[in-house]
Amino acid sequence: MKRIVLFALSLLLVCCNSEDKTITTPATIEVSVDKVGATKVWFSVKSSSPDAAYIYRGVSDFDDMEDIVKFTDSDQVIASKYLEYLSEIYEMAYTNDIQISSFQDAFCFKGNRSFSMVHVGSNMKHRIIVFQVNPDTRTIIGEPVGVEFTTQELPDIEMDFDVKIDGDVLTIIPSDPEQEYIWDYESAIYLESEPLIDMYNYLYDLTDMYEQYGFADQMLSKGTETYVFSKDNTRMVKGMTYYIAIAPYANHEIAAIPQIWSFEYLAGQ
Repeated sequence: MKRIVLFALSLLLVCCNSEDKTITTPATIEVSVDKVGATKVWFSVKSSSPDAAYIYRGVSDFDDMEDIVKFTDSDQVIASKYLEYLSEIYEMAYTNDIQISSFQDAFCFKGNRSFSMVHVGSNMKHRIIVFQVNPDTRTIIGEPVGVEFTTQELPDIEMDFDVKIDGDVLTIIPSDPEQEYIWDYESAIYLESEPLIDMYNYLYDLTDMYEQYGFADQMLSKGTETYVFSKDNTRMVKGMTYYIAIAPYANHEIAAIPQIWSFEYLAGQ
C-alpha cells in the first residue's frame, strides 16, 4: 500500500479460546445471508449454544470444474472434505514445528457471528455450509446447514484512463470525470509470476480493507488526479518497475476489471 501509511497489522486471529468449554452434543445452527454483492457476500450464523465450535465453507457452481469438491455434492460431503483439508494443513504445520495454536483456535468459531466472504464469482450460484465440529477428534457433530444464493452481475462500468508519467509526477485522467474510481501501485518485486492477476487481487483486497475499516470514501478519486512520487513515497527506487491498477468503484466494490500499466521509475537518485 503506497498512497497512505495506515498502520502495521500483525494479528493472530483467534476464533475460539482453547480454554473455553466446548460441547460435543449437537447445537441448533441457523445461517442467514444478509447482503449479496457481485464479488462479496455478508452472512450471519446463530448458534443455540455459545460453547458449540463450528466451521464454515463456501462453494460455487464453478467448483464443479475442480476435483476436490463439487457444487452438486451434499453439504455433508463438502463439510467432510473441507474438514479433512483443514486437518492436513494443521498436521503439516505441526510437523514443521510452526504450529502456534490449537485446531480449535486456528479454524473454529463460536457464538453468534457475522461474516463476509470475498473474491466470490459474480453472477454465479453459491452455497455456504456451516457445520459443528469436535475440534479434539476433528469430526462433524450433527448435520451441516447450507444456504444458497446468487451473486449479482458485476456492473462493469465502461471507463478508460489516460495515465501519464512525467519524471516524478503521475497524472490520471479518467474518461468520465464524474465516476469515482480507486487506484494504487506496487513494485514488481512484490508480485508473483502473474502481475496482472496479482495487481487485481492487490487492489481488490486493498479496497475491501478500506471498506472494513470505514475509510473507503477517503481513498476514492474523481476527475483528474496528480500524484508526486517523491513527495508521497520516499521508498521509490530508481530503475525499479512498478505496476499501477485503476478501476471504477460502485456499491462498495470494484465495478470493473482493473486496468493495469507498468512503468520504470526513472526519477530520483
